[in-house]
Amino acid sequence: QADARRASASGAPPPLASPTRAPAPAHRYHQPTTLADLTLAPSTADALIALLARARARAALGGGRIAGDAALLHGPPGVGKSAAAAVLAAELGRPLVTVDAATLTPGRRGAASLAVSAAVAASTGALLFVDAADALLADPVAASALLIAARRMPTGLTLVSATGPGAAAWAAAARVRSVAFR
Repeated sequence: QADARRASASGAPPPLASPTRAPAPAHRYHQPTTLADLTLAPSTADALIALLARARARAALGGGRIAGDAALLHGPPGVGKSAAAAVLAAELGRPLVTVDAATLTPGRRGAASLAVSAAVAASTGALLFVDAADALLADPVAASALLIAARRMPTGLTLVSATGPGAAAWAAAARVRSVAFR
C-alpha cells in the first residue's frame, strides 16, 4: 500500500502485482467406482446390492446358458441412475454399452436399433444400459424388443432407466426388477 501511495503522489503508475497462482479448487469431481461412492437412499442402495449379488450369482451359475435379466432404474432426472449403471458394470468387471433411447426411432426401426446394440453388448461381454427409456417403454413393439433383447443377453443383465410414472407399471407387468431412485 505504501508503494501505491508513493506512486500515486509522484504521478507514476503503481507497481505491478506479482503473479500468483489461482487457488486449487476445493474439490474435484470423483467418478464413482463402487456402490459405496454413490449417495443413495438406504432402500435404493439395498436394491442395487441385491441386483449386483443376483447378477454375480447368475454369472457363476452359467453365464450365457441361462436367460438374461433386466432391471428398471427409475426416478427423477439427476438422482444417479446413469452413475449407478456405470458402477454396476464396474463392480461386475464389464464394460457398459449405453443406448440413449431418445435417439431411437419409434416402432420397428427403434426395435432393430436396440437389437443391434444388444448384439454389440453381448459380443463384448458388456452390460447394456438403455437410458431415458420412457418413450420406448410406451411403445409396445419397442418395449417387447427390449425384453427380448434383455432375455437373450448372455452377460446376464440389461439396465433400463426411466423417469416417468409409467415405467414402474411396465416393470411390474413385464416382471422386471425395479429400483426406485429418490
